[in-house]
Amino acid sequence: MCARILTRTLMIATLLVACFSLTASCAHNWQARTDAGRAIGGPDFVTARDGRLELDGRRYRFVGVNVYSLASFPPDSCKYYCGIAHTDQGVRDIMREVGEMGGNAIRIDAYQSFTEGGKDFSRLDFVIAEAKKRGIRLILTLENQWHDCTKGGYKFADWYRSDYRRPYGGYRLSFVDYVRLVVSRYRDESAILMWQVMNEAESQSRIGIADPYALLAFAEEMAALIKGIDVRHLLSFGTTGIERPGSGGIYYSMLAHVGGVDVVEAHDYGDDRQALPDDIRRAHEVARLAGKPFFVGEVGISSPPLSREERAKLVMDKLEAGWDADFDGILIWSYRAGDGTNRDFDANDPLAASVRRFTSTHLAP
Repeated sequence: MCARILTRTLMIATLLVACFSLTASCAHNWQARTDAGRAIGGPDFVTARDGRLELDGRRYRFVGVNVYSLASFPPDSCKYYCGIAHTDQGVRDIMREVGEMGGNAIRIDAYQSFTEGGKDFSRLDFVIAEAKKRGIRLILTLENQWHDCTKGGYKFADWYRSDYRRPYGGYRLSFVDYVRLVVSRYRDESAILMWQVMNEAESQSRIGIADPYALLAFAEEMAALIKGIDVRHLLSFGTTGIERPGSGGIYYSMLAHVGGVDVVEAHDYGDDRQALPDDIRRAHEVARLAGKPFFVGEVGISSPPLSREERAKLVMDKLEAGWDADFDGILIWSYRAGDGTNRDFDANDPLAASVRRFTSTHLAP
């Protein structure tokens, strides 16, 4: 979640066209190799082909929620938690409630903080096992651009240039070593829908100068690392959309074309009453031109100031518009996570009933 701050210009539009021609062949070559690898993974893994998601040879689309805090250790464990720490039964209840809404995907944080610096995967193991029982797929986000729920604070360009290669913020592992560890551990786990390298990645110096090439080099290195370990799972890099420092405009397209990045993402905030905001429409067009699936990783509306009933209607308008535009997935922010910005909802909220009606129509077999 963040404000959009860059101005669209004709120069960016011109460069965008050039980017497609320069990067498409590289992305295509990697895609051919990873598609071949995924065939080995068996029918239970979601794959990407011809710009769409597939499962067992059929079109796959997802609707779900963000529960960023779901892998927090339980409240009586004296271990790390962020947002709402759920008991074992609390995790099961969330999985059941999402399933009752017809949801088939949940996006969660899987940072080093949630695994005791890579020493304790018991909570993440438990969450994955419970999701698998319910037929819910998980998007595991491996680090945050922001300080929330992680260490090291906001990630400036120097982190993307080199600091991710060494321990940071008090963590015992570098980001590279942590990614290698977690991806190796779960590379055969079909309940994972995709890896996501970052939440809302952007890149600027400490004095506010955009540094897109630090971010691009980082994305290329992390994609190569993850795909070198795991060819079965999809990979999302993780950006808010096309108007952020170092990840906006032409650079959003270049990130979408990085070899090994299978799926393109954007976040929908600020245009509550516009069912399909212009920046989301343009982000989807970038994904389409890159030949990759597209999903809205976060769509959130606060209540208050809006009533819960009005929020439910506006979110449903966005779901309908995204579905009509052929998005591959949409995830609502956020479900019983302790968001702190009035965007949380639960099973008693009118939004839950609206989601249930939507999925019964659009996701029913």
